[in-house]
Amino acid sequence: NAETWGSRGELRIVQWWLCEMSTWSRCSMLVSRAIHRHLPLYRSSSFIRRPLVRHIAPLASSCGWFSSGSHVPHKKGEKDHAHCWSCGTETAKPLPLFCQSCKRLQPQHKNLTYFDLLNCPTSFELDLKHLEKQYHRLQVCLHPDKFSNASAHEKQLSDTQCALVNEAYNILKKPLSRAEYLLKLHNIDAFGEKTHPAMDMSLLMEVMEVREAVDAATSPREIEQLKQDNDTKISDCITQFSTAFKQHDLAKATSLAIRLQYYNRIDETLTYWTPPSSSSSSSS
Repeated sequence: NAETWGSRGELRIVQWWLCEMSTWSRCSMLVSRAIHRHLPLYRSSSFIRRPLVRHIAPLASSCGWFSSGSHVPHKKGEKDHAHCWSCGTETAKPLPLFCQSCKRLQPQHKNLTYFDLLNCPTSFELDLKHLEKQYHRLQVCLHPDKFSNASAHEKQLSDTQCALVNEAYNILKKPLSRAEYLLKLHNIDAFGEKTHPAMDMSLLMEVMEVREAVDAATSPREIEQLKQDNDTKISDCITQFSTAFKQHDLAKATSLAIRLQYYNRIDETLTYWTPPSSSSSSSS
């Protein structure tokens, strides 16, 4: 009743009980009913506003109440509004990694891109040193040792965010995967079967000629020359893709991404090339 919620001693018991509960599901109904029934008292009480806010905010948020200086109803239609799962404070959009109020780790926002996550401009041309610096900074922030005493929920968030940061870095640091990701942000699956256009015949002939040259090569010097030529093609293709993407010519950018994919495959073939064995050359 109201006297129980207004009593300092009883409130401390309730606070202790909430902290010791093994699962929120056992007390969510009781606490949510008490919040709604005695909300005026809850708002006016200077004692319970601070001590209990960290414990009941997750439950209050499920009932439609959030902490942003004062408790206000959250409208169901406001899907874009983000609130901290721990203290209920309204956060910036897209969600930062940590709440600015309680410093708790936050889940990934649905509109957060890999560029946002690593604090980089949404562009094909990236400062790779800055990208690597941001990556290592986030790795330090999300290190498991920092969450050894955290709740199970925050540990799970840490694992998820750490895997997400690794995936984002691995995609953005490589030109081909970065180009594919940028096109996906524009709803273009460059390498998908449904959107894959007919292969350019000139590119097909070019790829076949290189593969024939690789099969006929007998010395590392021949492979090195082929690799230098292919590296030049990769560099030119990257430059052309960057220009096409800046000009919003997504059709040309898609075609160049496909071309870059073939050049990358040739580069892998040349990188792992081994000279033919002496037995095979003697038998021929």
